[in-house]
Amino acid sequence: MKYNEEVILSIKALSQEGFSSRFIADILGISKSGVNNVLAYLNDGPRILYFDLESTPSIAATFKRFNTNITPAQVIQEGGWLLSAAWSWENDYTIYGKAITPSAAKAQDDLEVVYEMYNQIDKADIVVAHNGARFDLPLLKTRLIKNKLQPLKSVKLVDTLAIAKTLKFESNKLDSLCHYLDIGRKESTTGI
Repeated sequence: MKYNEEVILSIKALSQEGFSSRFIADILGISKSGVNNVLAYLNDGPRILYFDLESTPSIAATFKRFNTNITPAQVIQEGGWLLSAAWSWENDYTIYGKAITPSAAKAQDDLEVVYEMYNQIDKADIVVAHNGARFDLPLLKTRLIKNKLQPLKSVKLVDTLAIAKTLKFESNKLDSLCHYLDIGRKESTTGI
């Protein structure tokens, strides 16, 4: 469907304000795919999103630490909810992020982080994540269900871990790959 110049300019302006395609479509009374088609045309290429999610661990009581199976009865607190998300767009050197607040952490309420990532992915044509196929996207999809949100749209995923495994690096860990490729180092964390 072709849109007039006023609709195209409205789509562009709303997108630049950070609104998702779904929101823009609802406001303008047009299809979400129509909004995405206009944005792809205006951007002269796909919108590529790089992202990473951090989640909470489960807490369990165990009698030993090596080669042990944890039964549901041993789990004190289930993990798997989002603590934070970080993302950046192709050709935008700003790294954005969202983390839960201390009160949200106590309530295990990750809705704000989940919703933010939902909106970012909704604007993307391609998403890139290290271990995204086995961790980041499945985790986000699970948290969408838990938070009673709509499923993610279909999006092309580039999983840098899967690509690394097709080659012969000494280690496929993100920090090792960055060091080997001389593109910096992964930020230091305190671990679990």
